[in-house]
Amino acid sequence: MTRPLNIELVPFKEDHLKKTYDWIRDPELQRDFLMRSEPSWDVHCAHFERVSADPTQLVFAITAEGHHVGNCGLKNIKVQEPSGELWIYIGEPSMRRKGIGKRAAELIILRGYREHLLEKILVHVSDFNVPARRLYESMGFIIATPPDEKEWRDHGAPILRMEWRRAPS
Repeated sequence: MTRPLNIELVPFKEDHLKKTYDWIRDPELQRDFLMRSEPSWDVHCAHFERVSADPTQLVFAITAEGHHVGNCGLKNIKVQEPSGELWIYIGEPSMRRKGIGKRAAELIILRGYREHLLEKILVHVSDFNVPARRLYESMGFIIATPPDEKEWRDHGAPILRMEWRRAPS
């Protein structure tokens, strides 16, 4: 029996940019994340700067046994609702389908709940991304109201909006 991997979320830093840039240039990841344009290094770096300064976002590198294997975060954090939107990907192809995404999602949800008192977490997933849908369903996410058409228009596939709610105390 193999032992479980040590999965951690660490603050996303500038030294995570190069590996992340390599990952987001992968056609499979671009398809699954419905990216509409080929990334450029300058836009990638500018995005990091913008996100780092945005108080409504948390961004983490996912590590497995100390190696950077993916990224995740919460965006659109709304203290008044209190809610946020989860995003996650395992960029390292050899580390996919090993339970890392689920563990990282659990950690980011716990962090959102404990540190930001979030009661609702949303996720948007393309309808063809069956592994992601199954992952979120296994964690208690349910299909919710349709996503905002303006945000998801022109992504090339129907989008499902799923949500997780904290159990009442």
